[in-house]
Amino acid sequence: MTSTRRHNAVLMASTVHATAGSMGGSAYPHLVVAGECQPCVSIVSRLFVTIGFLISFFCAVADHEVRADPSFSYSSWEPRVVNTISNAPVTFTSVVTGNPTSVAFVPKSGPTVPLTPAGDDTYQITLYPEDILDDYQTGHGHHFVGFLDIVGNDTTYRRNLSVNVRDETMPSVPIISINETAQLSTHIVNLQDDELWLSGWAPADVFNRFYDHFEDKFDFANIVSQVTTGRNRGYSSVRNDIRGIGLSMKDNGDTYGSANRLQGIVNYPIDTLFDLGTKGANHEIGHRWGVFLDFPSLDAPGPHWPVSDFARGIMGFNLAGGVGGQFPYDFIEQSDGTFLVQMTELTDEFNDLELYLMGLMAPEDVSPGRLFLNQNQQDQLFHGGIFEGPAELVTVQDFVDHNGSRIPAAGGTQTHFSVASIILSADRLLTEDEMAFFDHMAARGEATNELPYTLGLASGVTKPFYLATQGLGTLSTTMVLTGDFNYDGVVDAADYTVWQDNGGDPIDYRNWKNHFGESIFGGSEAAPVPEPATLLLALLALTAVPHRVRHR
Repeated sequence: MTSTRRHNAVLMASTVHATAGSMGGSAYPHLVVAGECQPCVSIVSRLFVTIGFLISFFCAVADHEVRADPSFSYSSWEPRVVNTISNAPVTFTSVVTGNPTSVAFVPKSGPTVPLTPAGDDTYQITLYPEDILDDYQTGHGHHFVGFLDIVGNDTTYRRNLSVNVRDETMPSVPIISINETAQLSTHIVNLQDDELWLSGWAPADVFNRFYDHFEDKFDFANIVSQVTTGRNRGYSSVRNDIRGIGLSMKDNGDTYGSANRLQGIVNYPIDTLFDLGTKGANHEIGHRWGVFLDFPSLDAPGPHWPVSDFARGIMGFNLAGGVGGQFPYDFIEQSDGTFLVQMTELTDEFNDLELYLMGLMAPEDVSPGRLFLNQNQQDQLFHGGIFEGPAELVTVQDFVDHNGSRIPAAGGTQTHFSVASIILSADRLLTEDEMAFFDHMAARGEATNELPYTLGLASGVTKPFYLATQGLGTLSTTMVLTGDFNYDGVVDAADYTVWQDNGGDPIDYRNWKNHFGESIFGGSEAAPVPEPATLLLALLALTAVPHRVRHR
């Protein structure tokens, strides 16, 4: 990274003091997350725990050990994607302030390797694919490679390190040049932005640049930062026009360049967490609708569930500071009125009440759940823990009584959502490998089958949005060009007929004319724009050509 690059914001870091331990055989240290709607972490048994529970699905990347000084600022891989068939070197860079004693790469196996000071608080190491891709699982796209250890006077700050991996399951994609600092493929747009946004939240200017080239046809926008910071992914609300879900009406779309469509933004300050087919991505989109309800017997907690049966959904439960945690727990009522805590399987599906909030399930189909009135018992959330009652049985009608009916109701509301994915890069546009990788990870959001995944230390099989909503909702991650009124990826004469059929708005015609000839399927040529009279003759000629249908 160049020392001349501008930094927009002071990096926000959150740490907890702990004794530095060796990698081998030490107790798993504390997990640290920071900021609004951070990926969720699990409360675990005090007796025993597997690494799968310690590093929860939502919190696939987190800080292990702690420091007061020095301070991790950001890191990056160059290139950002490692190709399994390449032998080219890969450079890892970390920016660390505060004069650390050492900065080192700790691989999963093998000796620790120090990073070399490169000036301006920058430390680097050059590695090769064979050094970091051992036991990579084809089709997963991400790979945990080890740790970054930053050593101070008496503490060590440790971060998990993962890389993005392109393998044979990720085909090449057509790349269309929009201009010198923007390019497009089927499922992503890449914008070059040399200003690093270390706070984890991209500015409105980035989205206004995006809308310079695209119609206001997206419900959600994902934005992936240029470098990895100490922040984690999170959701930012743009609009709400739904009643009965605990949110006030709002419309901040003009700030971002969206006249009437954009509902929210998902920020990805860690690019190795970007995978739209995973539970984590569904969780962030789920914050469009929850959890902000006014509870009958509790102050409105948000943005996750209180300790209750409802917390076993994708949205998880509230930890301190607005952080969410997965909830693999069930409660068995005892004769004395207490409840025995039992571990249960985690779910990759939205629960009934979450589907109701999303407008995908009618209220009469929502199951009731138990809500604990004493929420200050999280230290008992382990297998064999004891929760004190009472636990109140809450129905969807209780929520309706306190929040009003959902308007619009299921059956008359949106069930298909369009998602844009903006990948930021600094100093250059993304390479062919990088475009293919990020395009593939965005396309996974449209899948209708279970998918393999790896995020940090978590690995397994996950359900994309369609399955997570029990087939009641769908996502489209395909990008649509300005002027492409029939959404086929090409701005051509066929779009003119759609424009005519929809009233012939002059602004829409100007957009179509300015972008005529652009395509997301294989190049963009500066084709001459036919005038309306010419178009009419061409279209009449097309209708006069008989169509032949082959019968088998």
